[in-house]
Amino acid sequence: MIADLVDIIKGTVSDDILGWQSFEAMPHQAVNDIESIFYLRLLATDKPGVLADITAIFANHNISVEAVVQKQIDAQNNAHIAIITNQVKTGEINAAVEEIQKNDFIQETVKIIHVETLD
Repeated sequence: MIADLVDIIKGTVSDDILGWQSFEAMPHQAVNDIESIFYLRLLATDKPGVLADITAIFANHNISVEAVVQKQIDAQNNAHIAIITNQVKTGEINAAVEEIQKNDFIQETVKIIHVETLD
């Protein structure tokens, strides 16, 4: 494996049957264009209109929600909110989260997990 890395760094092709064989360009897709389901976890002040504000931001970014769960109102009156989206482009979810993060009702950084399905 280290020899393969050395070959790649040096720009050489190995004659070994298991070595680095090709410099052919691999097809790729821009990260922001990759579509996926996402799991988000938010800590938000528990007050009327917070979920409406969050879902309005999702709507503005063409994001459809698969499920929402709100649990555990803590001593500071914050709600733990978990959201699962439908298939959406990474760029759209990142833009939406950036916009959500600007609101004063969000108490900590929004956590995002890319969900890989085995379809």
